[in-house]
Order: sequence, then structure tokens, then C-alpha cells
Amino acid sequence: MRFIKIFLAGFLVLSLMLFMCGCSDDGGKSELIIKYNIESEPITLDPQIANDSSSRLVILNIFEGLMRLDEKDRVILGAAKSYESNKDYTHFIFTLCDDLKWNDGTELTAEDFRYGIVRALSPETGSETVENLYCIKNAENFHKGKAKKSELGISVDENKIIFDLEYSDEAFPKVLTSPPTMPCNEKFFLSTKGQYGRDDEFILSNGAFYIKNYGWSHNNSISLANNKNYVGDEEAIPAGIDISIGSIRNGYQAIADGKVDCYAISGSDLESAKNSGMTIKEYDDTTWGICFNMQNETMQNSNIRKGLLKALNRENIEKAVPEHYNITRGIVPKSVEVGSQNYRTKAGEMYLKQDKNARQFVYDGMQELELTRLTDIEILCPDDEKLQPLINEILEDWNESTGYYFNKNPIPQSELEYAVSVGNYTAAFLPIQSDGDSPFDTLKKFRTNESGNVSNLSSKEYDSYIEKIEDSSDYESLDTIIKAEKYLCDNAIFYPICTETRYYASAEGIVGIMFHQFGAEADFRYASAVGVAND
Repeated sequence: MRFIKIFLAGFLVLSLMLFMCGCSDDGGKSELIIKYNIESEPITLDPQIANDSSSRLVILNIFEGLMRLDEKDRVILGAAKSYESNKDYTHFIFTLCDDLKWNDGTELTAEDFRYGIVRALSPETGSETVENLYCIKNAENFHKGKAKKSELGISVDENKIIFDLEYSDEAFPKVLTSPPTMPCNEKFFLSTKGQYGRDDEFILSNGAFYIKNYGWSHNNSISLANNKNYVGDEEAIPAGIDISIGSIRNGYQAIADGKVDCYAISGSDLESAKNSGMTIKEYDDTTWGICFNMQNETMQNSNIRKGLLKALNRENIEKAVPEHYNITRGIVPKSVEVGSQNYRTKAGEMYLKQDKNARQFVYDGMQELELTRLTDIEILCPDDEKLQPLINEILEDWNESTGYYFNKNPIPQSELEYAVSVGNYTAAFLPIQSDGDSPFDTLKKFRTNESGNVSNLSSKEYDSYIEKIEDSSDYESLDTIIKAEKYLCDNAIFYPICTETRYYASAEGIVGIMFHQFGAEADFRYASAVGVAND
């Protein structure tokens, strides 16, 4: 058995020391209250079932799993002080930190972690967020009612929690950073009588912060306080987090006006934010491209789809990519890695190349469908002015190569997302945001009946690739991952054009806020004020 121990790097400790310099000198204790915003009311703060970004952000600040993520999305120790695995990564033992407590001061045990995961997987819980737990022995069968609880590969031994997996998975510790794996105290859960996670009085948490008494004003705000019973690598620095609820139209202006201390900003405000002394972090995790609705009768024809994409002049398309977007030649973002290797470098470019016979593909498809002309085909797109030259270039290539006239329909982003979600479109220029740092997190979005399957693709062949990837580690499934992305490319399901850079800004003097690259989560435990007075 190989023993693996993970500690925070020395630079993090040094960073914390620097952060503390900006705090009040009341025994090193900060009085800083960070102001943040979430767009919508959390549906629930029950970690085992929460499935929206607002809920996840709060949960990942008031709960802590056996492992957690640092500012570069690397897995580090959380409530576990060490872990070990066997040589083939099918058996893991996590040892808990000493004297773990819930925010009310009661003891937190390995059984609380086991109970939380088992409850997430239990069919009666109805969780839709547990697919990444299927690597645990019999987890999928138990979740689908085909196995008993006693057959799950989870057990406890004093202060240790033990996992047996279905297959080798060296990256398993990262699974234990996700909300469904957070601890849950059975006695407290049962005492809430079905209200667990629905208000501050029905939440027992173990993270760096907790929700104050009467701190959740529904649809208005959530106030978090520093958890003095937290046992972790370091005590959280801020005294609390005040989270407002509701849409913010301009993130830069909200920071400048003092309404929030940090927020997402648009690329058009980037220069102003820098000139204002704001700290900027940026991430590339969203791929924009052309997607066809596979439930549309015309677009079900592969020759028509291929003809339209083969008609595109890639050189001109790339010249039209606007500022703050980066050219990409694959569906999976460039930032995604497989093991320690960059996936995009390994897989290479993947998009349908321009073909002088593009018109023939379209005509062949029309004959197969017994069509005399193409009608009622338009491309749905955001009503963002900076994207219109790119859309116009696409339409020009389509019109010229087919001899037919195609239209665009620019609409607000929210309306675009809704139209695509209900399948009310033929073709669209839209974004796909990865949920994680694995190629699987992007590619699974095209699986049959997958939530967020923008193409409405239903393919047994493609599903078989996704199933194979899901049942093996990234290292073992690299060839299958490449085949899955190639399927989407060769069959003209999605045509990648560019990636969008997401920008997060923090007010001048506010440092240490950790934004996670994938998803919308932020970790406030190391936030500090440097060179400015705390409010």
C-alpha cells in the first residue's frame, strides 16, 4: 500500500502571512466583511441535492469535504489530514483531522461523512448530482435501486473512512471536494423533518463559515460568519461574508460603487477595472460554436450539416472573432488537462475543414429528404454587437455556397438559452461551458437525455464512448475521449470557433479571494484587505 500525504505548499502559508498584514491588529483577527452577490435565491443548501450555482457557492463556503480545491483547482487536504491508496488506486483510506466539530461545537465523525455520501446515493433522496460518485463500488446500482446499502464500497473505522472503487481512479480524491460528499449528521438531519437545508435553523455545517442565526433573508441576502469551531489548515481570515441576492447588470460598476467587493465583469470593462486598481483573474472554460438541433427534421440529415460547415472559410471566420475571445480549434477548452498533460495538445485540432464540394453535400442531403429548396433555416445568436460580424461571416459563406438565403435571429442571451433548452431552434451560435477540468465534463453534455444537451443528440455510438470514459480513469480512456470529440466533429454536431474569457475583478486592496476556474464558485477563506481600512 502506498501512503500519500498532501500538505499546503509553503507559498500559501507565506501568502497568508502577507494577507494578515492588511487586517486589523486585534490579535491578528480580521474584522473584514466581504460583500458578494449571487443572481438567484439558492434552491436549497442541502449539499446532497443542491444543483444550482447559487447553492453551490454558499455550500462550498459553509461546508468542507475530506478534500478541497486551492486557487489553481488543485486537490488539497480538507477535513482529512492524510490519505493513502493501494497501487492500482481502487482502495482509499482517508484519516480525519483531530477534533473536528460542527459549527455548533458538537463532534464531527467519519460516520457523518459516510452518512452524507450514502444519503446522496440513496434512491429516496432523488439527488441529480451523484454521477461522479459512481466510481465507488456499487454506487450506481445502489442509486438505481439495484443494490443494497450494505454493498456500497464505503465503510468507517474510528476516525478513518474507507472507499473501495469499481475501477482504478487515481483522481478519486477530487470527487471528495464536491457538495454531495459533504458530511451530514444523521440525528440533526432527521430532526429537521424534511426541512434540511431550507433555512439557517435547518443547517449544520463544518466549513470556514456558517450562516448566522436569522442570517438567511430569502430572496434578499445571506450573511455568513467566521466559524470559530472550524478545524482546518488555517482559520478563515474574514469575519464574515454578506451575500446579496439579485441580478447585477454591470459587475464593474457594482464594485466601483462599493456594492460588492468582487464580481464577474465583462471584457469591455477590463481596461477600466485595471485602471481603477482592481485585481483581475481570468479563465477560459467556455467554447462558442455552431450547434445544430438534431431533433429538427432537416438538421437530422448529416450531409446538410456537413455541407454547411464545410462551406465555412475558416480564415475569415477567425478574423471576425472579437476582442476578449480566443480562437479555438476543438470543442474541449485549451485549459483542460488529462493527468499532467494538456488535452488539446494531445488531441490536436478538431473541426470540419473547408471543402470546395460543400454545395454538393447540401444538395445530396436535400435529395435524401426529397426537398426542392432549403427554407425556414436561420441561425439563432446572442444580440451582442461584437459578435454580429462573426455571425455575418457565417451567413455569407452559407449563402454563397448553397445558393440559398439564410437569416440570423439575434436575441438576448437568456432567451437564447431558453429556446435551445426547449429545442426551439434549427441552428444556433451558442456557448458550452465546461463543468470541470476533465474532457469528460465537456463531452458528457452531448450524451442522450443529458441535462444541458444543447444539440439534442441521441446516439448509441456516442453514448457508448461516454459510458466507457465514465467507467475508467482519464489515463485509460484518452483514446476514447479523442474518439468522442472526433464523433461530434466528423458528424457536424458542434463546430468550435472561439473560447470566451471570463473575468473576475476584486476591489482595490481586496486580495486572496479564490475563484475556481470551472463553475461559478468562489472561496473567501483567505480574503483580506491590504493597504485599506476594513469596514
